[in-house]
Amino acid sequence: TPLTVIKGYADLLNQKFNENIKFVEEKKLLQPVLQSAEQMSDLMDEMLNLSRLDTASTLIKIELSIKSITAEVVEELENLGKMNEKTISLAFKTETVKADPESLKQIIRNLLTNAIKYSAGSKEIYLRWFENEKNICLSIKDNGPGIHKDHQDRIFERFYRVDKGRGRDQGGFGLGLALVKHQMVNHGGFVQLISDAGLGSEFICEFPK
Repeated sequence: TPLTVIKGYADLLNQKFNENIKFVEEKKLLQPVLQSAEQMSDLMDEMLNLSRLDTASTLIKIELSIKSITAEVVEELENLGKMNEKTISLAFKTETVKADPESLKQIIRNLLTNAIKYSAGSKEIYLRWFENEKNICLSIKDNGPGIHKDHQDRIFERFYRVDKGRGRDQGGFGLGLALVKHQMVNHGGFVQLISDAGLGSEFICEFPK
């Protein structure tokens, strides 16, 4: 509730300042408040999601159209992709997956967001769905700087961040991959990382058939 009040009044002030060009300096002073409130709100959302996962019972998994649910998340992240000059290449070698809809969207969203934000030097991100003998697989791959082997054992830990010097405005809180791993475990599946420094990163999520 206190965060909601701060964010609400900051948004209201910003709207008032936008309506009057006299408040240029005041608007500049307000921006850190807006940004910090937004970041704290995002952190609270991720913490609540983790808390729900820790206490939740079995997920309700249904047969989902892979193309439809992927398109929904890709459309949601379209502006972020444009801001970072990234395009997303899609490939579908299978049609359906048995999963919880909101959980699956969160998995795709978190992995795509990471690929868009942290794949400097890579213009294209590759998202593909395929299947092997036992599982339905989601792969999200970039050709960015990759993740050194030294970090890979801890990359899915809560609050772990590869670049400790990155500011909160540039990076998240180190919860996105932890959420992905937890969601996959709840689905009876798993997530793995294939990467090394300078070789890009590929995250593969495998859902049981």
